[in-house]
Amino acid sequence: MESNYKVAYKNEWYRLKKLDPFDISKRLDVKYNKESKQFIVNFLNEDYILDIETETIHREKDKHEPLIDDSIIILNYLTYSTENINKTNK
Repeated sequence: MESNYKVAYKNEWYRLKKLDPFDISKRLDVKYNKESKQFIVNFLNEDYILDIETETIHREKDKHEPLIDDSIIILNYLTYSTENINKTNK
């Protein structure tokens, strides 16, 4: 039996793949590379690469893979956020 986290992780990738990556990029002000089919998303002041083809997430600077719950949060942000969230220094 798969853990609930794995099920949620797979579902988030499924939802993300159904969306227009250019719409996501514009709406949330995240980078999308058309050639590599990868998003670059800032999460907790670190840039993460989300690879659509391989369904993987890793930190850009050292290739570290985030915990599955953090991965779900990142994916959920891309699939459900409706507008750019303003960054503050609070």
